[in-house]
Amino acid sequence: MNVTDWIFTTLLGLLFVIVVAAALVSWWDERRQQKRRRIERELDEAQQQLRATILQLASELNADAHETRKAMIRESFLAGQRAQDRPTPPAR
Repeated sequence: MNVTDWIFTTLLGLLFVIVVAAALVSWWDERRQQKRRRIERELDEAQQQLRATILQLASELNADAHETRKAMIRESFLAGQRAQDRPTPPAR
């Protein structure tokens, strides 16, 4: 094997190594991007679920507050009625 053949074989081997390395890097980057997209998708789903839960809880709290206000108004009215029904003490 002469020097020219050795140089050609070495360069061909280096080219092969570079091509394989580039393919591996590309494959690895694609895997990382897929993983990132999957994680972002899962985070989006979790965010939507949390938002729905928060809105549901807010609605329930609003309904509870409404019922509480109604009960307080009713009690206030009944207390006023009871106060009116009591006989007034004689004036001195």
